[in-house]
Amino acid sequence: MTDFRDSYRLTDQAPPGAVSAFVGIPEVDAPPPPGAYGHGLLGVFDEEWSTKSLQGWRWALKPTHRALRATGFGDVFVWERDEGVSFLEVQRGAIEPVSPDVLWFLGEFLRKPMIIEQVLRRTRFEELVSRYGPLPYHHIFILAPWPMLGGEDKIENYSSGGCHAYLDLVGQSLATPRQA
Repeated sequence: MTDFRDSYRLTDQAPPGAVSAFVGIPEVDAPPPPGAYGHGLLGVFDEEWSTKSLQGWRWALKPTHRALRATGFGDVFVWERDEGVSFLEVQRGAIEPVSPDVLWFLGEFLRKPMIIEQVLRRTRFEELVSRYGPLPYHHIFILAPWPMLGGEDKIENYSSGGCHAYLDLVGQSLATPRQA
């Protein structure tokens, strides 16, 4: 089986001692190290931030969900033992099932040209990297104002920022008062 690391090179490592969020998933024998891959197009969460980053989403996710990967725009692939891998499209607050098979997700899904262009948004990402530079670990490109607030998708409307703060703020913003 192929591995996503055949297509995405680690470009910024997590701090020493950080453990991959994939550790403990029974099917994954060789967990990818946490860090930024492809200049930040994809990130692998470390174990510590795998659950912390989802605190603002407890209204939509189970406590057993863990964040595995983030796109360069802050959308997140999450995993839960009974559900497998799902995609959290943060600005819409939508969770879409991807696959119960985490190995297929790692080896095949992330290499599909349609996924690379439409989900990871590689073309826009490369434009942003050309203008602002590659993303360090735990950083994403953030559109201001956010798309859910009417932000216009123009290069000059982006900046880089912390993935975890972004996830928490958007998750809290989407939670209704009954859910918060």
